[in-house]
Amino acid sequence: MRTLAVAGFVATGIGAVIEIALTGLVMPGAIFAAIPLALAILVGLRADRVSLGVAALIAAVFLYGNVAYPVTAQRLQHPDDLGPFVDAALRTLGLAAALVGSTVSALRTRAARDRHATT
Repeated sequence: MRTLAVAGFVATGIGAVIEIALTGLVMPGAIFAAIPLALAILVGLRADRVSLGVAALIAAVFLYGNVAYPVTAQRLQHPDDLGPFVDAALRTLGLAAALVGSTVSALRTRAARDRHATT
């Protein structure tokens, strides 16, 4: 599941890079590309519950913002406009995958720790 989370964060970062290429807004776009890529590294390197929980929380906030942003729905409704559609799809699916992967990994880490504590 950590692999799913890493792949989701990487897809989100790629979507942000596509957004930068489409709009030319480097500064806000760079932040939205750097954060998911940093989280991909964090989740890939650390398997502790706190890191995975923080990654899941940030993925949830980003996913909410992505879905609440009206432009996302507009872009997803127009697959003929390939660049913006791929950007919106990568971000939405990537964040959903990152949220699920991080959450399940955090819960499994906690369950494994609890099992070891009782034996």
